[in-house]
Amino acid sequence: MIERSGIRERRAPCPMAVAMALAWLIAVAVAMPRPAIACGWAGDGEFSGVQGDVVDYSVANVSPEEATVIGNRFRAGVGIDRDDAVALGWYRKAAEQGFAPAQHNLGMMYEHGLGVARDDAEAARWYRRAAEQGDPRAQHSLGVMLRDGRGIGRDPGAAARWIRRAAEQGHARAFADLAALYWRGRGVPRDAVMAAVWWSRAAERGDADSARMRETARTSLSARQRAEAERLVGREIPAE
Repeated sequence: MIERSGIRERRAPCPMAVAMALAWLIAVAVAMPRPAIACGWAGDGEFSGVQGDVVDYSVANVSPEEATVIGNRFRAGVGIDRDDAVALGWYRKAAEQGFAPAQHNLGMMYEHGLGVARDDAEAARWYRRAAEQGDPRAQHSLGVMLRDGRGIGRDPGAAARWIRRAAEQGHARAFADLAALYWRGRGVPRDAVMAAVWWSRAAERGDADSARMRETARTSLSARQRAEAERLVGREIPAE
């Protein structure tokens, strides 16, 4: 046995044992229901421990999508003992192949210090790679980091653009953040109508705080503006 990044690894594992263990792991990962996740997880990888054994990802014929699901299982501990370091490895495997959901998940691991030292700059780097491929979770995450100046220079205009892209793809967690930007005029011109629109959409997805803010915004609108807000709320946007 040798130590690598805190994970025990056997040299030259038996190919048949590796194949059987990996097949079992993928079957468990794909068959079980996906857990609820913060801003949207997915996956990638490096090593995958199965019942005390170690599977070397370099000899495993696993697609980025499968690696992402395996990473999710280890991160959430669903059907497998939770292991953030192993999850991080699977996410990295998929992310380095350009799989946007895994790139976002890898960013989440760095942002929250799961299986790795917290590193906001590295998180922002992975979020950007996924956001540029159109991943709405990553667009929202990158927008929030740009808004707050964490791991990347503060840029209200860029923050608003990324958060709006996520919201327009139906990423519900971006709705309230976009509404707040319009309400305060941060990165966008102050617009109480658009604030009411996006808080309304968030409220329709069950966000109680947004429901309260929607009423606050509506009280500042004229009858004509309220009618315009209601018309805009009725416009269809994708559902996640």
